[in-house]
Amino acid sequence: MIGAEGTLAFIAEAVLETVPDLPVKYTGLLLFPDFRSACDAIVPLRDAGAAALEVMDRASLRSVENKPGIPSEIKQLPDGAAGLLVEFQSADRTAIQENAAKAEAAVEALKLLYPAEFTSEAVYFPACISRIMGALPDEQQETSVMQALLSVAERAGVQLCVPSDISGNCCGVPFSSKGYEAAHHVAIDRTIENFFRWSNGGELPIIVDTSPCTHGLKTARSHLSPENQARFDKLTILDSIEFAHDRLLPRLTIRRKVHSVALHAVCFATKMAITPKLIRISEACSDTVLVPRDAGCCAFAGDRGFLFPELTAAATSIEAAQAITKEHDGYYSSSRTCEIGMTRATGKVYQSYLHLLDYATRPENQEL
Repeated sequence: MIGAEGTLAFIAEAVLETVPDLPVKYTGLLLFPDFRSACDAIVPLRDAGAAALEVMDRASLRSVENKPGIPSEIKQLPDGAAGLLVEFQSADRTAIQENAAKAEAAVEALKLLYPAEFTSEAVYFPACISRIMGALPDEQQETSVMQALLSVAERAGVQLCVPSDISGNCCGVPFSSKGYEAAHHVAIDRTIENFFRWSNGGELPIIVDTSPCTHGLKTARSHLSPENQARFDKLTILDSIEFAHDRLLPRLTIRRKVHSVALHAVCFATKMAITPKLIRISEACSDTVLVPRDAGCCAFAGDRGFLFPELTAAATSIEAAQAITKEHDGYYSSSRTCEIGMTRATGKVYQSYLHLLDYATRPENQEL
């Protein structure tokens, strides 16, 4: 329409070409060394299926760098840097993994200042012991605890984020259990500070796969600096048992069951009152579940079982005798050192309960 001053128009009908806003979103902030690099990334990301893209210059990023939950890397960006907000969408959670794969493939060739990280439903913090220790002698399981949890979460349509800078972070229990308070303070302060950053200021729960480590983190507040106490109060730290029972199990399809399993509920699972959830997970995957009547502490106590194996042998003798009164299809717990102690006591290989959940929910077309 062209007209001079005073032109009058009446719109009788308007047709808007809108795009759907799908409910399940997978969003990331990509950081580039310069504005041109950010613009060059738009076309490949669009072709990969991105539903929305927004470029931000350094001034825009600087205006929000002090907001709660903003990644600390924003403050460290050089002048001239730029950011690109990317969002993939899907109608339901079954397609979220496809979106994640597309996003990760698209950013591989980009010139980024930091590794790309996309939104998740939870942050997964594998305990040091899960990252360090491999299979036990005679253990046939090739899948690690970390792989088992990530696989089960994927089947449930739950996106977990494993931070890229997880190395050097620890629950501090190895230090506190030996009375090394200064080292414990340093370790737990560093970890809680990073938990706050990884979780976007406490927006996402932190999942820990080893019950003693979970307990050490949940009870660490009094050992933190005032700044990290404030951060701690905004965090949600969950043992993987809680997360698997409350968030994953309702979304999973049990495809097969074993006949019988034996459980060793570790001390700290008992202290956190989550043993009933461990039992219910096991009952979903097995026809019968044995928790020995006289189950108690295995006395492995971090590395004590390695140094004084007779201590563990004495502490587990009654429980071990009850656990092996009959043959079971599997023996499970939620702490690697406790599993080592019970394996020595019974001669049966104890594993993380996550292996049982992984087995029971694995699709038919995947090898067992």
